[in-house]
Amino acid sequence: MVVYEQHRKIKLNDFYAELAFEFPNLPSQLFEYYILRTARDMAREGNLIRRVIIIEPEPCVTTYKLTSPDGMEVCGILGIRHHACCFDKDVPRSFVPPTDSVCCSRSEAWYDDANEVLHISDQGCHGVYFVSVAVCPGEHDCELPAEFKEKFLTTLMMGTKGSILMITGRPWTNLRVGASCLQSYSEMLKSNSVETATHKMRGAVKIGFPKAL
Repeated sequence: MVVYEQHRKIKLNDFYAELAFEFPNLPSQLFEYYILRTARDMAREGNLIRRVIIIEPEPCVTTYKLTSPDGMEVCGILGIRHHACCFDKDVPRSFVPPTDSVCCSRSEAWYDDANEVLHISDQGCHGVYFVSVAVCPGEHDCELPAEFKEKFLTTLMMGTKGSILMITGRPWTNLRVGASCLQSYSEMLKSNSVETATHKMRGAVKIGFPKAL
């Protein structure tokens, strides 16, 4: 059985007001296409949107489908935690099946990204697996996770604006400004990715100055 944590969603057209004053003649369908494309890029490249899937293994079942019921696509496995009554440990993971017998000291899980299924060893079929995954909106979704508005709105708008300005042959086309926006977007995405990965718990840098003479 797979239990998936539900998250709030925001409709794409709710973001339109953020850029409407800059592109008053931009068709809403075009805006929604670029904002969804930017959101997918952010989620896939930065691992910004994360979920935890709980797998309770059944006897003799070693293959489990990692599918989000809210339409989000799994784009990466960030970690697997195996919890049982007598232990709680991280599970080594791989994208290829083991080439030899699986034991406690070897890989207990491997992910088949072509079929989007997780394989666990026969010896691991007890306890509970907590699978931390990165997810992204689907290609045809009409909603985005609320994190894009609550945490990453500035980055999302910068990337969307840059992509729109780079469309050639339109009244709003501006390749120079568009390229600058996309450069800023790339830098902001890197920062968002680091903050998400470290939970904003990066240590401060201390510089030691010599004593004054």
